[in-house]
Amino acid sequence: MTEPAQQLTAAEPVFCLKLELRLAPPLNDLVRTRHWSQARRLSREIADRILHAKRDWPEWSCGAKVETSGRIIKGKLCVSRRKHGGRRRRLRVVRYTSGRLDESAGVDTLGGKLVVDELVTANILRDDSEEWVERVGRAERAPQGQGCLVVEVFEAP
Repeated sequence: MTEPAQQLTAAEPVFCLKLELRLAPPLNDLVRTRHWSQARRLSREIADRILHAKRDWPEWSCGAKVETSGRIIKGKLCVSRRKHGGRRRRLRVVRYTSGRLDESAGVDTLGGKLVVDELVTANILRDDSEEWVERVGRAERAPQGQGCLVVEVFEAP
């Protein structure tokens, strides 16, 4: 049987994004964030990067239809979004770092948590559950100061 990482290299990605490591804190660092606004700022910057990158990847959409509705609750507008349909995808996240490598790390642990959340919001992924996305994560060595996080999305067979 072929390893998932090997299967992913056989196909062309439908979306790719490269981020500096400051935008992709490992899960432990994200949990220790002192204030929710720090994670919110990172998410907004990641969302902007995704929006700009979508221009270069015409097949980025997972095909889900998004239904948006809103209602007023206690004087505030509450917006809800529901997705219908869509395709299952594969996600490969590679963290290039000069720091300690964690060979068994998952996508969230490598710094992909905020990125995955924003890929779902951008409709590149239908959802972040196993039903809708297969995740493969790994860490590789990079020269000092040249670390980054590379996120690639592929169609699932």
